[in-house]
Amino acid sequence: PVGGQSVWSAPWGLDKTRTALLVTSTLDSTSMFHDMAPGVDAYLSGVVALAAAQEVLTRSLTTEDMKKDVVFAYFGAEAWGRLGSKLFAHDVANFTCNEVPESAEGCNSPYKASLAFQKLQLHNIEGILDVSQIGLLDSQNTVHGFLGKSSGSNSLWNSVLQVILFSEDLSLNSEKMSYDSQHGIPPSPVQSFAEVDAGIPSVVLADHGWEFTNKFYHSHQDNRETQAVNVTNLC
Repeated sequence: PVGGQSVWSAPWGLDKTRTALLVTSTLDSTSMFHDMAPGVDAYLSGVVALAAAQEVLTRSLTTEDMKKDVVFAYFGAEAWGRLGSKLFAHDVANFTCNEVPESAEGCNSPYKASLAFQKLQLHNIEGILDVSQIGLLDSQNTVHGFLGKSSGSNSLWNSVLQVILFSEDLSLNSEKMSYDSQHGIPPSPVQSFAEVDAGIPSVVLADHGWEFTNKFYHSHQDNRETQAVNVTNLC
């Protein structure tokens, strides 16, 4: 089903007594021809960057190293009204199982193979970091951080700068895009969570400012032949 391909993981487990950072990306794109939507920058760049970061972190950090929970989520059907992230946000905030199976695992109605997501408490999410279009950085390797409406988003952005952008292994510059009602933030799962709790701090990382760098966004031409995506920078 549309939106049914989303995946999430908490490599170091989930503890209801701790706060959590939700790190997200988008799993798909679209175009006039739905079966021809490679989305090299629109979604693949963010997925590759986040998956690479997840791989490095899970190999180098143990559960004992973690002071908070970290959840990685890749949402499907975002190009169709953010269906994947909307469903996940709704389930985290409001899910009720009406029919428990005999095995006591998952839920029969509405069907869920697992209820592990219930360990992620909405009030424990201290921030959402979305890795959006990130493959077409400018000549200065500038990563733009779009801050959400919540007042805590600035603090989250500062944490991003300290942990990621100022790493000695990365040669990236940064530009903070403070929230304003005229521009808002780029399309992202952040908006789905804002609909259930507008107070969650959020930052969207992107390769563009107020105007998209990707001139083939949601087009079949968003591919490796037309887009100069720097894979080294992503990883």
